[in-house]
Amino acid sequence: MKKNIRVKLVDGFEDVIGRDSYYWQELEKRYDIELCDKPDYLLCSCFSGEFLKYDCIKIVVLGENITPDFNLYDYAVGFDFIDYGDRYIRIPNYVYYRDAFQKAAQKHLVPDENFLNKKKFCNFIYSNDNSDKIRNEFFLELSKYKKVDSGGKIYNNIGKRVGNKYEFQKDYKFSIAFENSRKEGYVTEKIVQAWQAGTIPIYWGNERVEEEFNPKAFINVFGFESIKSCIDYVKKVDSNNDLYLAMQREPIFKNESHAKRYYDNPDMLVDYLSMIFDKPISNAKKIFNTKGGYNKFYINVIKKGWRTRMISQKVWHIIKR
Repeated sequence: MKKNIRVKLVDGFEDVIGRDSYYWQELEKRYDIELCDKPDYLLCSCFSGEFLKYDCIKIVVLGENITPDFNLYDYAVGFDFIDYGDRYIRIPNYVYYRDAFQKAAQKHLVPDENFLNKKKFCNFIYSNDNSDKIRNEFFLELSKYKKVDSGGKIYNNIGKRVGNKYEFQKDYKFSIAFENSRKEGYVTEKIVQAWQAGTIPIYWGNERVEEEFNPKAFINVFGFESIKSCIDYVKKVDSNNDLYLAMQREPIFKNESHAKRYYDNPDMLVDYLSMIFDKPISNAKKIFNTKGGYNKFYINVIKKGWRTRMISQKVWHIIKR
């Protein structure tokens, strides 16, 4: 018989891993999952503060550039390169975009004609204007060379908002694949979705991204001394089919890269959660002062209508909505 586990999903967990996802379906193969309001396990993300209402084992799965606070959560899944025993595992959220990740991994096997038939230059699909200013600056500078089609809310120049991102991107040679912010380890679905569509990602965000993916398969802004020098290289690739095709033929993985390990071990998240669920509850619990001053501070912040981001275990960065 499968073990029964009592679970509650809060704070946008389903925005990161939905109940129709591969990972949830794999969990249901291993456990009899009972969704209830009096859980033994709380699965949460970072998009509100409902997790504070519960006194149970709290597991946060992050899709944003936030370092987990282990005074608030028993376990965490995130982007950071940190070691905290069995309380933490690094799994970037591009892994959860399973279809895009799998298609991206095969992009170098596509015939050259598919790449040469792309007649459009570059796309830019963003609606969140609360990001590092370099993203917008890059769009404006690259647009001086050729029109960059913007299908999001920001700088929209195609007359409508993009519905299907893949269908829009697949006609382009390049995609601007910038993260919202810069941080070691923080790499999301943007670069993988660009590859999925058969475009060359122009990437900025995680300074260690070349440990994640093959640097010959994308244009890494961190490899250039300025935006101008990076754009000069984009122009060079755009005007030289041999250089363009050479980059398109490169696989997204290199030997021993982080992404290759995630690709080869698709059940890494499920195995990690199983490690927690298989423990006796008394052993799995890591934090006990859930009603203490630290929590009260966080509750007061939320009540005042502020959104709080945890950037270290001891430092708070509070951004007003």
